[in-house]
Amino acid sequence: MPIESVEDIAEVYRLPGQDSFKVVGQDTSLLWVPNAPGNRHYGYVIEWLETNPLDEEAYAASLSEAKTKRSEEIRAEAWNLLHPTDWYDIREAAGGAATPVNIAEYRASVRDTSNTVEDDINALTTINEVRDYSFAWPIVP
Repeated sequence: MPIESVEDIAEVYRLPGQDSFKVVGQDTSLLWVPNAPGNRHYGYVIEWLETNPLDEEAYAASLSEAKTKRSEEIRAEAWNLLHPTDWYDIREAAGGAATPVNIAEYRASVRDTSNTVEDDINALTTINEVRDYSFAWPIVP
């Protein structure tokens, strides 16, 4: 988003734990502006903030939304990983052969990973941390 003046800014959010601002332009585009006095965009943000208060509640809602979306993505991926091996558990539940140990361990590991990752995401404090959080799924046997 080209911010050429303070009039191009619609909203500004302070990013907790980081030295930067999330800027929403009048055209709804986003820009991350570092807290760097020599940066011209930073100057526009400071000028905008002189007449517009920060909306901390809106940032908190955005962070909560980012966490929810990321958690939903994790659960969907866990389902995609588990789905191909569901038949083992269905067969066993119907009185057939037991689920092979390596498959049972893999399925438990996927569920544990999903739960741990969701807990980790919920503990993050910034949208950037949520967006950049990475991990590895268990390897399919």
